[in-house]
Amino acid sequence: MKLPKPMLAPNGEPNLDALRYPIFASLKLDGVRFLIFDGKMYSRNMEPLHPAVTQYFQQVIDWAQTSGVCLDGEIWRPDTPFNTIVSMMAKPEMCPRLWLYVFDTLPIREWHAPKPWTPFRGRVHQYHAWCAEHDPDKRFVKPVEQYECKDADSVLDLQKGVWLNGGEGLMLKCPDSTYTHSRATANQNVFWKLKFWDTINGRIVGFKQQCQLTEEARGNNTEKSALGRTKRGIRLRASGTRKS
Repeated sequence: MKLPKPMLAPNGEPNLDALRYPIFASLKLDGVRFLIFDGKMYSRNMEPLHPAVTQYFQQVIDWAQTSGVCLDGEIWRPDTPFNTIVSMMAKPEMCPRLWLYVFDTLPIREWHAPKPWTPFRGRVHQYHAWCAEHDPDKRFVKPVEQYECKDADSVLDLQKGVWLNGGEGLMLKCPDSTYTHSRATANQNVFWKLKFWDTINGRIVGFKQQCQLTEEARGNNTEKSALGRTKRGIRLRASGTRKS
């Protein structure tokens, strides 16, 4: 059976003056996307997550199964870089340092429907209520806060505060938008990511090959990890030196 896909934001930057207001804004989390439904826990690419993660959050999986909902969010820790989070997910003893940040939810029958119908405003209320009911002490689950912005200046003010606190950016979503099992498009104008960018100019003056793939590894390039990344297999260190 083909699994429903998560909703993704367009890759482009939004024109704040062209957005439909009011709009909800939330902190962009630099974590690992997860989905929980039908008694299982998946990555963004609909692959099973590492067994250590699934085992630690089994109670949350059971809660979702019993209450008949799909949970959508990110595995995250505010003070931890993305690469460290990925490493922690493979170590059972490190999983208790991570939380599930929920930013969307749907009743399971609506999740499996071709065109879900509940507007985002209603889904925000649903996931806050679900988290408060099942995990009031926030041992495993935390709801993502949504801030209603009435115009572009409100978004910029919120963005400035996020930047001053070392955040990565904002996620913007139309309160009346429904869930889409795909990447939203710019023409839909309902879901955006607003990131901070620094631009620098550089010139490549040379390079040295540091590694080469074995023939065994070359034949393994189509195999993917639980996070959807290609497994490169065994690498051999090439001769030569490297300057740091």
